[in-house]
Amino acid sequence: MEKIYDVIIIWAGPSGLFCAIHLPEYLKVLLIEKADIPAQKLLLSAKGRGNLTNLNASAKHYFPENQEIVEKTLHQYGPSDFLSFLKKYEIAYHEEDFGRILLDQKVKPFHEKLLEIAEKQDRTIQFSEECLKITKEADSFKVQTERGEYLAKKVIISTGSPSVPPLWSTSFATKLAQSYSLKYAPFYPALVGLNTEKQLSSLSWSSVVAKGELWSWNHKLYEQKGPILFTHRGISWPVVFNASLYLTEKEKKNLIIFKMKIENHEITKRFLSYLWFRENKLQQYLFTTKIISPRPLEEAKVCGGGIEISELDPSFQSLKIQGLFFIGESVNITGQTWGFNLQRCRSSAFGCAKFFEKGEKNG
Repeated sequence: MEKIYDVIIIWAGPSGLFCAIHLPEYLKVLLIEKADIPAQKLLLSAKGRGNLTNLNASAKHYFPENQEIVEKTLHQYGPSDFLSFLKKYEIAYHEEDFGRILLDQKVKPFHEKLLEIAEKQDRTIQFSEECLKITKEADSFKVQTERGEYLAKKVIISTGSPSVPPLWSTSFATKLAQSYSLKYAPFYPALVGLNTEKQLSSLSWSSVVAKGELWSWNHKLYEQKGPILFTHRGISWPVVFNASLYLTEKEKKNLIIFKMKIENHEITKRFLSYLWFRENKLQQYLFTTKIISPRPLEEAKVCGGGIEISELDPSFQSLKIQGLFFIGESVNITGQTWGFNLQRCRSSAFGCAKFFEKGEKNG
């Protein structure tokens, strides 16, 4: 008789791996991972230092904004819960600016601890194996990969998005949504630099602290103050990454303007030279440029888009296909930079895992 798993998780990324270790331990769980190392994106976060979460996580930091399910999910498992997890496993961390929580050391030991927990719980991880197709059977799912077929009572989709190929680039979640007629938003670059109409090559690799504002015609889409980096193609760094979240396909069709309001004491000699000012007499400098486009998908830190939350219940289970779950970046909830996306991954993973615990009790 062919072996059937209780749960198969497609991809062992930050959300899939975290979900696996929070599922009831008696369940037979298989993780199918495309890469040869699970959760590689976690290892690259903040250049290996790990923006693991943000103490300010709330619905206002996620796009689309003010989604009720975001608050409910964060309430189930928020930053304080994750800090308790770190303390439990004696993983040292500290708070930096903007509420960011980073590890005292590199993120690799934390990554190894997750794998160690998974191993102790007898979770099976199949590396370097790509999922090709998932078919709903009468009371189970058939998962087809490039190596063979697996059966599962329930399937959790924790795949990422098409950003940063070839490590974890995939559109599998939206392709699966198409096959089951689920509503989804196409993936688009998010948390990415912006190409500007004005030529800024003379300022390349210099920065200025400014209040950045993104405008569509006469409507302000977003504002935030912080350091902004100039590149030969435009502007970059966290303030710009967060602004890029609001460049949906609808907004890209409009005239998009980026404004930088720079206080007198924040101005730099290099920027003054660019502006042709010889003396620093103004109280505030206003710099405005048209946005031509975001940088390409392969440069995005994460992607916007994914399965619409209206298709899912509070446990991230499909309302149409019982037993099929979507968590992490496969869902159309995208956070700002500085740890909000990793917290979203863990919160959705935990909420999904608790469904199995509740289901067993209710059964």
